[in-house]
Amino acid sequence: APQLKQYGNRVRELLERSVCEGEARRLPAVAPYRRYIDWLARQDRASALTAWQEALDGLEEPSLLAGPRPAPGGARDRIEVILLEATTAQIAASARSAGLTLNTLLQGAWAILLQSLTGRSDVVFGVTVAGRPPELRGANDMIGLLANTVPLRARLLPTRTVRAFLAELQDRQ
Repeated sequence: APQLKQYGNRVRELLERSVCEGEARRLPAVAPYRRYIDWLARQDRASALTAWQEALDGLEEPSLLAGPRPAPGGARDRIEVILLEATTAQIAASARSAGLTLNTLLQGAWAILLQSLTGRSDVVFGVTVAGRPPELRGANDMIGLLANTVPLRARLLPTRTVRAFLAELQDRQ
């Protein structure tokens, strides 16, 4: 169904099946998950370990945000901001013109908030990555858990512009 184009291949196929009331159709074959496991086993673990050690060198502790726990059933602080469609389009256009993604803007904003809340200029937090390597044939249609959460380190220097900070953040990813 054309209205299902916004969904990924696997989700679209499942929705098409339910829309077609379970009509028997043969779904296209996908690359087996075992291919990903084999690819993973062939990766150079020593160089990956070295790269992570270099990326996190000098980091003394995690960026922890912990305060008193709210009472059971108690309200947590929450701020909700709803952006107008035009504002969102403007932000996306500004990001594109700077060579940045919206994801980089959000991660940069989170890093700046963490800096503010922790009082540190060197913060680290987890980001989820797709883990679907382009060199692995069939990875985009593979069914299985290929996602991973990795640390993202952000160093906020007062001598650097926000634009330079965001560009460096995106380059390192």
